[in-house]
Amino acid sequence: MKNSRILTTASLILLMLSAAFLLHAMIEVSTGTGEQSYAEESSYIIYRESNLYKVKNGLTGFVEVSYSNAQDAINWAIQHLDSSDGGIISLKAGTYLITSPIILNRKHVTLKGEGQKTTLIVPNSVALSGLYLIKIFSNQQQGNNTDSVLITGLTFWNQQSQNYNLSCAIYLDLTNLVWFVTVQECEFLNTNAIRTNDAAGGLQHSTFRDLTVQTPGILRDASGKTYAFEFHNAIDLTFDNIWIYYRSAGPNPALAGTVGLYIKSDQSSGITIQNLRCFGADFGIYVMNSADTRIVNSICDFAGIAYEIMDSPRCELTNCYAHADFNLRYGFHTKGTTTNAVFANCGARTCILGFYNEASGNCQSYIGCYSDASTWSVGVSKVRGCFNINDQN
Repeated sequence: MKNSRILTTASLILLMLSAAFLLHAMIEVSTGTGEQSYAEESSYIIYRESNLYKVKNGLTGFVEVSYSNAQDAINWAIQHLDSSDGGIISLKAGTYLITSPIILNRKHVTLKGEGQKTTLIVPNSVALSGLYLIKIFSNQQQGNNTDSVLITGLTFWNQQSQNYNLSCAIYLDLTNLVWFVTVQECEFLNTNAIRTNDAAGGLQHSTFRDLTVQTPGILRDASGKTYAFEFHNAIDLTFDNIWIYYRSAGPNPALAGTVGLYIKSDQSSGITIQNLRCFGADFGIYVMNSADTRIVNSICDFAGIAYEIMDSPRCELTNCYAHADFNLRYGFHTKGTTTNAVFANCGARTCILGFYNEASGNCQSYIGCYSDASTWSVGVSKVRGCFNINDQN
């Protein structure tokens, strides 16, 4: 009987200790994070405390590891997610100094911050020439590829203000297929935003929305061009509410060789670009080898060539506006093997040529378009309901 009472008492003490631990874990306020509960949706929460970046387990509330470098903390969290189910990594408000790339090669991973309060910084003293802050890629062949990746609520800031020698903020390596990537609600300062290589694996079924790029980088490729957004081998992408500022409005010409958004899919792309606004680029939107691309409700201001459509049949531009910079070149330019492009309710102002078609197929359609340029050059294209603002003929 005595032993039974001792066992019962021990069991009650153990139960009370377990309950106390659970209650403590649920109500404890974590130092520096402001979290009121450890019943987190996130697998890991990363925050900066003094000069350390701490990785807190979202389930237990315990700090798993601490690092002096932000990318080491983030990479640790990514590699400790479930290899199949992934998870959410939350970056709390603060500055995260990045001195080498973050590697994202898992499925179903969300990397989220708190908007402008969560800033990933490349310090001026760090040599990241030709590199990037985040690299997304697949380790394996089709059937087990990197997919369902979400990057949201982050600000990327390159502090190397004298030379902007960072290649881009987010780099997608397409050696193997990458798909279902979403980048949203992010801001990019003094750096090009997102680019892919031109490997055969490709990028599919991905979305890029609510993004702002201010003063993109000027690191150029072999052709002398630099791109705020650069995509190759892309199928079924959506771009929505993209703002690109190479400079504010003013008397200076567009920066030579700069491109706001460049698309080259080498096939029927199924790409939609909508609500994009680009200021001060040499080329606003450049579509190459990307059939069936749709561009809607977009504006390119103070550009050398606002819309360049090359070797891309059956593209459609609707409700798009071009304002070339002080009589520099063209508003809407089709060339190469582009045929059966449709321009509907599009307008061009202050251009040498508002609409210029020099494609070999020479057959586009212009419906309800206008320009203040005195001359159109559209060959044998179909023109209906269009006029020059100057004479409205």
